[in-house]
Amino acid sequence: MNQPIRYETLNQAAIWFSVLQSDDATAEDHQQWERWLSQDTSHVEAWHQVETISGSISPLRHHNGQMGSAISNQLIHANQVANRLHPTSTLNRRTLLKGLIAAPILGCLWKAHDTGLINEWTLPYRADLSNESHIAINKQLSDGTYITLAIKSGISIAHSPHKNDITLLAGDIAIQQSTGSKPIQISLPDAVITAQQSHIVIRQSSFHNTTGASDSLALGITHKECESAHIAVFKGTPLVVLKSADQTLRLAAGQKTHVSSAGFGPVLPAAKADLAWTHNMLQATSLQLDQWASIINQHHSSYLSCHPSIKKLIVMGSFPLDNTPLALSMLQNALPVRTRQITSLWTLIEPA
Repeated sequence: MNQPIRYETLNQAAIWFSVLQSDDATAEDHQQWERWLSQDTSHVEAWHQVETISGSISPLRHHNGQMGSAISNQLIHANQVANRLHPTSTLNRRTLLKGLIAAPILGCLWKAHDTGLINEWTLPYRADLSNESHIAINKQLSDGTYITLAIKSGISIAHSPHKNDITLLAGDIAIQQSTGSKPIQISLPDAVITAQQSHIVIRQSSFHNTTGASDSLALGITHKECESAHIAVFKGTPLVVLKSADQTLRLAAGQKTHVSSAGFGPVLPAAKADLAWTHNMLQATSLQLDQWASIINQHHSSYLSCHPSIKKLIVMGSFPLDNTPLALSMLQNALPVRTRQITSLWTLIEPA
């Protein structure tokens, strides 16, 4: 398991990035950067993280050595992963991979397999409806069914005269059926939900699971269960059927649970916080600051990180997901922190 990159090393990498991106960077600057880069593998990892955050073309693509073969190996893995994806247009998949390989961001791809980025990048090519924006989007089906899709989420839809079939490929979804809506069947990795005239919220994304560590322990929820599908019902009585075993659960309005291949979790009261993301709000309850920053990052065009000394500060309250400056201002009013611009695309939250 890789060791976390030290804060000091990341800061050095950020400084080098600023130097090399400036208009007056000299050949000597590049030579000194290469010497720093070769001093330790953690320097290379830190550089890649800064490069990924900043989203710019890196001079590392001209740097020969062991990283070149490592990148090549990861691209091979990326192709293998893409070939195992849910069948869709072969031309689209090949075109996508060709574009990725040709792009000047090869230094960012060597961890794509481990981090699941390949699935994220190909989601628009596999889904009938996907959300590539930084806020939740809404879609109304022809029968009046209202769908809210979270960021980095996607679904496939099949219509028939008697029902709508939806497969949640990634992320989170909220479904509101009207009086005249057809019955709906929602397929998840571990379960199938059948509903009629219901209002359901389904969350699979870990960054939308805002349960704090203390809350998780109190509810008996393990880390693995936090990554399973969470189902909250606000109207109707949907039936949830487990795929791996002959188990069913009918939820009533005002109830929620989580489901995985191991079975169902406890049935608990649903809360307004489960609906917050559908209104582009983050409802934080006992959330660590580093977790808060991770969630905000998903809705922000640049990158937020927090200083190691304050990452475990507890954040509570409601924050807008579609207005990062306002969210940061509210955070600074609530906690003894301040923000500092490291690069044009990287903001650090540090002690006040």
